Amino acid sequence: MDLEHIDIVVVGAGVFGLTVVKTYLEVHPNASITILESSNSLGGTWASDRLYPELRTNSLLGAYENPDFPMTPGVFDIKPRDHVPGAVMHEYLVQFAKTFGVLENIQFDTKVEEVEQNADDRWIISVTRLENGEQKSKQIVADKLILATGLTGNPNMPQISGASNFDGPIYHSREFAQNKGLLKTAKNVVVYGASKSGWDAVYAYASAGVQVEWVMRESGRGPGWMTPMWVMGGKRLEYLAFTRYLTWFNPMIWGSNDGYGFWKRILHGNFVGRWIVNKFWRLLEKKYWT
Repeated sequence: MDLEHIDIVVVGAGVFGLTVVKTYLEVHPNASITILESSNSLGGTWASDRLYPELRTNSLLGAYENPDFPMTPGVFDIKPRDHVPGAVMHEYLVQFAKTFGVLENIQFDTKVEEVEQNADDRWIISVTRLENGEQKSKQIVADKLILATGLTGNPNMPQISGASNFDGPIYHSREFAQNKGLLKTAKNVVVYGASKSGWDAVYAYASAGVQVEWVMRESGRGPGWMTPMWVMGGKRLEYLAFTRYLTWFNPMIWGSNDGYGFWKRILHGNFVGRWIVNKFWRLLEKKYWT
């Protein structure tokens, strides 16, 4: 049978998948390009079916957007100097995809089952697609393949002894949105894990008046997101994080490739510079822990 041939296939309609398609079409407007998305909604972490109560970005407004498509207050339901609500983030990505012609290139409810490279160095992509309630299989041939599946697509569900004998609901944080009704009915809840989603779950249930037991590793390390909104002594100083100057304090081995090698050598190559760098990080560390 004749296989569908596409120049570029992108797997995943999250932030990166949407951005790479928008960018490629600007350079090659006549290229055939398709995003394969297993969900029925774009956005990845910010897909509509994953928006649990009080979900927000870690970054403040202005730090999590495309520079040529700003998240403008008034256009989007957000206030200046605020963390971006999950629903706003989803709407932003939908409007981004519509504005730059990306949305029409997405195949939703399409799951990649297998990928192999043929003798012509093309990619043979086997997918299953939900059509009218039925799963149908097909293959796509692509000249190039981009994986934009991210780090949070597949839930990491721990194996807990005795879980099968537990009468209450057990769910992964990815399924929080589908279980949000428990915020009104649960009397007590155990949250296992202290990462971003764990912290969000604890906050949501505790705010709803539910007794929460939070289980984290014995060292106590893990909830690294519990920090004040402003940590640099003033709101204006926070915007330093939006500049390249702040990267000078990061001792990356390839840092000189960004054109600021002279300043990085000054800060990291002598006693005085290292003293300044240490003072900077200790100031942030102090604000972080208090």
